[in-house]
Amino acid sequence: MRKIPLAVQTYSVRDEIKKDLPGTLKKIKAMGYDGIEMFGTIDMAPEAFAHMLEEIGLTLCGWHIGLEALEPDAIEGTIAFHRACGNKRPIVPALDEQYCQSHAGYLAAADKLNRAAAVLKAAGMQTGYHNHETEFSPMEGENPWDTIAANTCGDVILQLDNGNAAAGGADTLAYIQKYPGRARTVHLKPYAKATGFDAMIGSDDLPWKDFFAACADVGGTQWYIVEYECEERYSQMEGIQQCMEAMKALRDKGWVLF
Repeated sequence: MRKIPLAVQTYSVRDEIKKDLPGTLKKIKAMGYDGIEMFGTIDMAPEAFAHMLEEIGLTLCGWHIGLEALEPDAIEGTIAFHRACGNKRPIVPALDEQYCQSHAGYLAAADKLNRAAAVLKAAGMQTGYHNHETEFSPMEGENPWDTIAANTCGDVILQLDNGNAAAGGADTLAYIQKYPGRARTVHLKPYAKATGFDAMIGSDDLPWKDFFAACADVGGTQWYIVEYECEERYSQMEGIQQCMEAMKALRDKGWVLF
């Protein structure tokens, strides 16, 4: 099994990074994470942000952005910003309502992702799409996740969030296997049918051992990205710490390498 580095989606600690961005990132590094995936905006110059990450020792493995940032009138600015930050993967985490009401809407989004992917490829970058639960509810005879996957080129990352997918009724393992080489980054989010997202990696309902094996052998996965959002059980920092401990326990079993 390949060793794949482990990152945190900073939405998991969104309140903490608002209060103290460098301090929170240092704590993430101290927990043992290799990188972060950002979301939203930052209140500092991208070059300064890249320098801060380098000093802390974290890799920026992705950034969640809106599809509008990949439109023709915005994409060059997006490229310039992410190049300055050191990010090669601006990923679309959700679509505006106009795209989500019909099969045609998802096809239009797929077309925009393809167009953006071609421009980003020339800049040494890749875009992608991240699922929530709704992408696995059939729309006009097809799951929107399949619509996006089947109508985008191989340069578009299919960033499967396994917890969100399971909450939508999907077989997470089957979706890694269905689209070989396209799960270049994946989100690790615990999910249990009885308690929803109030669960922990390795002690929930997801097939973690087989999922990690599929990511390494079939999915072409380059980064695992922890996203934990159940603050009813743990605080934001405690949540990602518990995820790290759970991942270490699975590593000790030989289920995953990171």
